[in-house]
Amino acid sequence: MLPIYTAILLEKGNVKGGTTLPCQMTVVNNEGTIIGSYIVKVFGQRHIEQYNPTNKEIIANYLASEFDLTVPKMAIINVSQAIIDELKTQEAYQNVILTAGYYFGCQFIENTLSYEIGIKTTNYELWELETIFAFDVFIRNYDRRIRKPNILFKNGNFILIDHDLSLDIHKSYAAYKAFDNYQNVIQGVKGRHIFLEHLQKLHKKKPISFDDFIESLRTLNIGKLHQLKEFLESLDFDTADFEQIITYLEAVKQNLSEFKKLLLINL
Repeated sequence: MLPIYTAILLEKGNVKGGTTLPCQMTVVNNEGTIIGSYIVKVFGQRHIEQYNPTNKEIIANYLASEFDLTVPKMAIINVSQAIIDELKTQEAYQNVILTAGYYFGCQFIENTLSYEIGIKTTNYELWELETIFAFDVFIRNYDRRIRKPNILFKNGNFILIDHDLSLDIHKSYAAYKAFDNYQNVIQGVKGRHIFLEHLQKLHKKKPISFDDFIESLRTLNIGKLHQLKEFLESLDFDTADFEQIITYLEAVKQNLSEFKKLLLINL
């Protein structure tokens, strides 16, 4: 269901800005043909045991594409012990427990800028700003903040990255609706959402409805996540969190009017 590539060369370890120590690697397909450079998240065992970040990245990447948001092409990357050993020679990885195996990777995109709050937005981007904001609320992503937007910018387009801290679903949708939980996503436990202030200003001039996002959410095919789950299980991934996430997503779809209220609370 996802392409599986093998890393053959570590180009760069600990890519700037990544607390989960992403790496840039050259990858090949099953025939040995070089595919190109991928950013590979070789999560430490502590992160994997805490919240299954690879699963979160894969699910969020799939969901983003379903809302027509731009994300890098993803793949499963087989990382050998030889590359792990090479990583362990670098200072950043000295105290991290790393193992060989399959990890989340996304295609490296050249000549991108990291989105900064000062970059001028234009009218044609309004749909995208609304959708990214609503999407982050939907996947409970509190890590798209002013100091760390996790957005790349190229040719006037946003490219969303880094979703390993999203979809940490432990409670029912009813519990998620609690105002404090919602505020953790929007006001942020690490900073406010990157687009909140901008959307507030726009909302005063012309009310934002999020109707396009709500309609896309209504028709979202969550069933494909079951296929993703089966695919990952075939690679011996721990998919215990999938059912909770799927249950949550289905509950949101069944409560669209309530979810829309959550989107509008801070505007």
